[in-house]
Amino acid sequence: MFLEIDCIQAPLDLLKYKDRPNSFHILQHHMFFTQDALVGYFRAINFNRMFKQFQKSARITNFQSRWDQIINNPRHWNVAMDHLEVAIAEYLVLDVNRHNPLEETLDQLWGQEKRKLMKPLKVRIGVLEGEVGLDHGGVTYEFFRLILADAFTPDNGKLPSLHWFTSY
Repeated sequence: MFLEIDCIQAPLDLLKYKDRPNSFHILQHHMFFTQDALVGYFRAINFNRMFKQFQKSARITNFQSRWDQIINNPRHWNVAMDHLEVAIAEYLVLDVNRHNPLEETLDQLWGQEKRKLMKPLKVRIGVLEGEVGLDHGGVTYEFFRLILADAFTPDNGKLPSLHWFTSY
């Protein structure tokens, strides 16, 4: 007998799950699932979180367009926009070059608010070097390939504790 699990709803239910005596959520026991299923559940959870942030951004953008009509004083507008900058952004945008991708990524992520880190990722690689490209997924894959290659290079010493992951 097999238990059929809704691969979208089950991970979302796990987020709302409260521990109670003599009960558990099936996704708390990862050994029951294949690696592919776990990756799918993880993606569903992250997509849900990013989608909620995207919806918040859309609401704030709508609010901003209505607010434009109310605030006419530029000084008031600048103060308000400084406070709303993170909420208004639809994406987390990273600008990195190909020479130091890991260091530039960490510099840009350091100190960011959690709500900004939960936004969908858009990456621009090599813009300062003159490369032109829109991120429709391929640039993001290239970005992760670059930063992981940089992180796992044993000679650079950036992540020495992960040296044993490197294949020979």
